[in-house]
Amino acid sequence: MSVFCLWLVWVKEEVRLSGLLGIIITGGFLFAYTIQSLYGGSMKYLDGSEKTLMDINIGVLGFSIVFTLFVIEIAVSKSDL
Repeated sequence: MSVFCLWLVWVKEEVRLSGLLGIIITGGFLFAYTIQSLYGGSMKYLDGSEKTLMDINIGVLGFSIVFTLFVIEIAVSKSDL
């Protein structure tokens, strides 16, 4: 998927489409994390531990940063039109 998005940006110059795909992927992860109690999901290891940074799950932190960057990228690319 990453190679496809790079191709969209570099060859087809479809920055917004590439950003939209990124939002769908990262947003899907964040949505699944948000509703994990509904389906029994967990971000904890089998021993009950969890990787955190500043008391935030490291996966959620990373995906939130990337999601935010994708949203900014789409906003900036729309203003260039």
